[in-house]
Amino acid sequence: MTDWTPDRRLRICDQPIRIANEGYDRCLLRVKSRRSARLPRPTKLLRVVSVTEGKRVLDVNLTGYLRCAQIFGKPMCDNRSGSLIHIASVSGNHPQANSASYSPSKAGVLMLSRTLAFEWGPFGVRSNTVSPGMTRTPLTEPMYQIPGLLELRSKLAPLGRIASPQDIADACAWIASDRAAYVTGQDVAIDGGLGQTLMSHAQARPAQAAAQ
Repeated sequence: MTDWTPDRRLRICDQPIRIANEGYDRCLLRVKSRRSARLPRPTKLLRVVSVTEGKRVLDVNLTGYLRCAQIFGKPMCDNRSGSLIHIASVSGNHPQANSASYSPSKAGVLMLSRTLAFEWGPFGVRSNTVSPGMTRTPLTEPMYQIPGLLELRSKLAPLGRIASPQDIADACAWIASDRAAYVTGQDVAIDGGLGQTLMSHAQARPAQAAAQ
């Protein structure tokens, strides 16, 4: 089994981290996203998922983010300038059943980012999250090849389509720019408005009752 624990991930990233922090004088921006193509996302209910499976997801999705923030954050704080962008998920705010510890791990990323914004703000370091909703990527493409699924999911979002990776990148570019220089501790949902559709599941009032 491949070792995708945070310690192993940091050993793999050691060289680019040193280049960013030393070779280019200082690192002002860090976008953190889970690297889980080799880490199967458990599709189990919490009552049956093993502690080992749950811990692996938390190690990558949450502990890994914390460790990277510590490594990149120190020089940012020393330079009194920097921006951390954590890729979370709408599942961090909206529980997703049958995903084991995935939703709890993403909820942890949201609070981690807010805490970093609070602690490191006095050092000039901003911390925000970007939470993608339904997104079509090479990793999810097999799912969207299921007949009818793309059309069905597209109708769920008020904007009528599934997000692309470019939508996520554009949001990150804005947060990283000087146009967002006073934005920190925030979560930007890239979900096409899906999160605002809760009341669409509520039964409409009968016409007679509404008239009264």
